[in-house]
Amino acid sequence: MTASNELRDLAREEQEETLDFLVGLTAAQWEQPSLCDGWRVRDVVAHLVTEIDTGLAAFLRAGASLSRLNAAQVRAWADSGIEDLVSAFRNRIGRKPASVFYLDTSLLPETLVHHQDVRRPLGTGREIPAERLLAVLGLAFRPLADPLVFGGVGRRTRGLALQATDLDWSRGSGPSVTGPGEALVMAAMGRPAALEDLSGDGVPTLRRRLAA
Repeated sequence: MTASNELRDLAREEQEETLDFLVGLTAAQWEQPSLCDGWRVRDVVAHLVTEIDTGLAAFLRAGASLSRLNAAQVRAWADSGIEDLVSAFRNRIGRKPASVFYLDTSLLPETLVHHQDVRRPLGTGREIPAERLLAVLGLAFRPLADPLVFGGVGRRTRGLALQATDLDWSRGSGPSVTGPGEALVMAAMGRPAALEDLSGDGVPTLRRRLAA
């Protein structure tokens, strides 16, 4: 397993790349839908900015509901300007999360997946460094994966043989699902948009599970 300090370095690199992408977006792009249901690009960024500092009190105020907590996080930034969101994101790069929901293994996958939640609908692809993808895949499929980040991954991919075509990585047995590591990550995390980049006789099963 990747050491904690190495994961922090990878997370910081992903945050910095996310920031570089955000500062280049137009005002119209900030208002475009993301892969997260009901969230625009700006809402995803608001979530990333807020969740890193979310404490138990905020969770309890939301009725101990993660969905209500997430909605409250987005509402808190609803009237903020783009510059404020960018500045807040920049100020959190490299910071140790104060949130009670963050493990040392949370920040990299949360940032990488939400980065792709924004990029994919905007049609702005990128080449993600292999070490980041391998770290996220390793974290997602380890026995004690963070349930708040990777909840549902096991159910979606159970009984399927996953094989990355651009990485030295595979997992499981059964009907095959092959494709780029990024697409495997996004599909395992419940993003149907990634299915178009995957192939194999296990894809229909994965598609049904993502639609359920």
